[in-house]
Amino acid sequence: MKKLILLLVVALTTTNIFAQIPEKVTEIMKKCEEVMENPKGLETDMKLHVGVMVISVNGTMKLYSKGDLERSSVKIKVLGMEMIEESGFDGEYEWEFKKAKEKSKKKGTEKDSLIISKPDKKKKGEYSVDLGMDKDYNKATLKEKDNLYIITFSELKNPKDEDLPKKAIIKINKNNYYLHEFEAKAKGATMRLTATKYKIGVSDDVFKLDTNKYPDAVIVRK
Repeated sequence: MKKLILLLVVALTTTNIFAQIPEKVTEIMKKCEEVMENPKGLETDMKLHVGVMVISVNGTMKLYSKGDLERSSVKIKVLGMEMIEESGFDGEYEWEFKKAKEKSKKKGTEKDSLIISKPDKKKKGEYSVDLGMDKDYNKATLKEKDNLYIITFSELKNPKDEDLPKKAIIKINKNNYYLHEFEAKAKGATMRLTATKYKIGVSDDVFKLDTNKYPDAVIVRK
């Protein structure tokens, strides 16, 4: 009898833990993932906002994705200076380009840089949105507002995982399941990506690394 009671308690406890991620959340995230991973490729325009304490930074991002292939470009203005970064993965090589800040460039203290590597395994991009978050968190709440599904994830399954924010909010369009907005909060900072345009269909040529496009960059191969 004691064993039966113990098994019942364990079963109830386990069920309660997993029940914190509603089935509907898992279903919505799966549908969103299917739409965002269109086999023809997807071109996405986004607005970027980063806030740290009293500092607020805004910018734009363009993202191309097709299977494992990925390319992104980010433009941000900080204290009157424009920052431009690009990154990509063409199936064989990963690269990251950083344009030197104009003020520093004039003083000769900084140059454009292009870092190229051949990874054993593709890493997640700095601005990539993980659409399998229902597997990474213990808790999620779901709300519906303004024709959007608003899902808030919290309580990481692995608290030591530094690649994931402590709290994340995802907004998904109820009509077509496209990602509308992603917001992450961690260590006093907030990052928000808001989609402004989607286009289906991307040529494989978009993802090819062409070093000629970065004539002033110092190239580092790893």
